[in-house]
Amino acid sequence: SRDVDPVARKLLFAAILSLGARAGKPRSRKYQSSSTLEHPRQLTLAQREKAVRDGLGDREDAVRAAAAQTVAAWFDILSEEDGVESPFDALVAFVKLFDVVSPEGVDVATDALKSLFLTRNLDSVVLDGNESFALCSGTLADIVSTDAFWRSVTPESIFVARVFAEYCREHELHARLERASAPVVTALAFYLQESCNDLLDAIEELEDACMTADSHAEAAAPEEEEMERREDVVTERAFVVAEILRLTALSDFSDEIGRRKAFAVVRECNQLLLHL
Repeated sequence: SRDVDPVARKLLFAAILSLGARAGKPRSRKYQSSSTLEHPRQLTLAQREKAVRDGLGDREDAVRAAAAQTVAAWFDILSEEDGVESPFDALVAFVKLFDVVSPEGVDVATDALKSLFLTRNLDSVVLDGNESFALCSGTLADIVSTDAFWRSVTPESIFVARVFAEYCREHELHARLERASAPVVTALAFYLQESCNDLLDAIEELEDACMTADSHAEAAAPEEEEMERREDVVTERAFVVAEILRLTALSDFSDEIGRRKAFAVVRECNQLLLHL
């Protein structure tokens, strides 16, 4: 992807894109062992992130366009997998192709998701649910504005919501963002408080586990795996808190009560985290 010849770089993404040509055909569950590219997960995480980073950041328009088509082809494949029941589910599956909780991965995933929105011309997608990619207002209104979404929020789902809101702001799609029925700042403040509490609980559980492990120097492998799992939980919950903060920053702060509540929650969370 760093060849000096732009034609070679474009052909590279054309080759990767060829895996999307079979998006409408059934694929074996053993695609990992195939010698041909049938699924983006045949590439390693590092390869996927490098392809997106280099392709979408290329200096040549033709290469960037080829990379954008590759990203769209990956989404098409994931949208047809078992268990994907809505465009939002497909976007969550798409985001899982990247390591969103890492500083490097979140930047790549952001570029990939915004590229997908742009390629699919998000601002012209209708809301009647008949489009193949009917994310935008209708989908977010049905998902993000529900308590069920926030009770089971994941790093990937909150990331999709935040990037969607950010994309709409950047492209002045204000009407579409309003129709998405994202929670007002007051509601986001309560969700932020709950997420901060979940993070604090995870940190305390990790600290307790560390103390227990220190008292048992001969910790077995399963206990080490449990420690790693607890560390991952802390990382993921911290990411959720950060994404809710970013989403809150994109909200309308003209609501005096909501603004005060949001600021109070942030101050409280900061104080608690500083005293850990």
